[in-house]
Amino acid sequence: MKKTSKTKYVEEKAKQKYICSIKWLLCIAICLATGILAGKNTQAAGVCTAGRSMAANVDIPLGTQEGGDIEAKLGDTLNFSLNTVDESSIYYSMRDEIVMVTYYVDYEYGEEEVLSKESDTVFQVTGVGSTYLTVSVRNQYGEEISERSYRIVSSVDMSNVALEKNSIKDYRYGQEYSYKTFYVKVNGLEGVQGEDIDFSYTSSNKKMYVYCRFDDGQIVIETSGAGTTLLEFTINEKVMPLTLTIHQVKLSCSTSFLMVPKGTKSIKVQGISGRVTWKSSNPKVISVSRAGKLKAKKTGNVVITASVGTGKLGCVVSVVTKARKKVIAMANRMGKNWKYSQAKRMQKGYYDCSSLVWKSYKLEKQYFGMKYYAPVAADLGKWCAKNKKMVKGNAYQNIQKMKYRPGALTFKTGSDNGRYKGIYHVEMFVGYTFEGFGTDGSPVLGTKWAARGDNYFYGELWAQP
Repeated sequence: MKKTSKTKYVEEKAKQKYICSIKWLLCIAICLATGILAGKNTQAAGVCTAGRSMAANVDIPLGTQEGGDIEAKLGDTLNFSLNTVDESSIYYSMRDEIVMVTYYVDYEYGEEEVLSKESDTVFQVTGVGSTYLTVSVRNQYGEEISERSYRIVSSVDMSNVALEKNSIKDYRYGQEYSYKTFYVKVNGLEGVQGEDIDFSYTSSNKKMYVYCRFDDGQIVIETSGAGTTLLEFTINEKVMPLTLTIHQVKLSCSTSFLMVPKGTKSIKVQGISGRVTWKSSNPKVISVSRAGKLKAKKTGNVVITASVGTGKLGCVVSVVTKARKKVIAMANRMGKNWKYSQAKRMQKGYYDCSSLVWKSYKLEKQYFGMKYYAPVAADLGKWCAKNKKMVKGNAYQNIQKMKYRPGALTFKTGSDNGRYKGIYHVEMFVGYTFEGFGTDGSPVLGTKWAARGDNYFYGELWAQP
């Protein structure tokens, strides 16, 4: 019987499909023989390990709409082909009719980021979760022979997952409240996001603040303070330990103190071994030896810097006269131990803002124009202005440049009280605080006060008695 053009077309298509299927089977056999391809079939679909290719012959029973699960790992490449060459396949008898097989991801009922289509039959597992792959089989007339959806379930392959390191040792220089951040790569989870895995952690040292998170294939560790803790990270039920040790590096002295001319003081670095490089911001005021011995030469303010390891420490030292040191000590004693009272301001054991200044400066025989009674804050400011004791310039910049000497006064102005410049309050500055180093490496300074906490608000009007 003479074959029609339709029969020839169908046979040609079937022949092409047959040859293509044979090629796929040969590829699979070669891969299995060389160890490149490994896995098993689940509902007529293969399962592979992460990062490897997987070929799946999909045998779709007629008259059914539900497919099986295809288990895959993040990073897998799925290669599909319809089974029409196996005599046990239900499609074997229909191989001459099948001319169109379409694979497509049904994003409406699944997670879009799980599977991406690389070509007509190749899909890449790009996320963790589940989505649906639908296989549509049609004849040359576009009529549907069968359609079936498979649920692609992907997860992370944890078999080779491990931390790149099991311990971290580092040093904290100076301030306890500053944070340090460490990044630990998790081998085997390159490119995996936090939402793709279950992550938790524990810390053995409850006194040491530690916060951890998983992000883009690595664990981010943030910590403040110093000490040792055992961290245990759990990723998809796999536990991985890491020991974190932070050594506190500090100076043997306070980060802010006073000296008098010709005075000496030795300071050391604690918490780390190694060569220390010492530096004085003004050797004419204070010199420092290689061993960390300070020698005060004249009045002024200096930042002493100690560089060791990969970091540096600092302290701010003010050199004052012996008389001024007594003034500062008296002001500190009143501010911390005496009671505030405007009514009893001149009595022993009591003070207000202006009487604190006046009583302290009496030790230096400085009376601000009133030898037997403390003037109010506005009169203090008026006397300082009259006697050219005012300090010009921006207060913050002057502090960073250490233009003020301990014992300086700052005034709050603007009150509608009819007094000089509306001054209604005065505070005594007793020294600098060392706050650390800025991003440019320069020291950052704060302020200390006789009757207030560190870095108390200061005004723009300053005087230097």
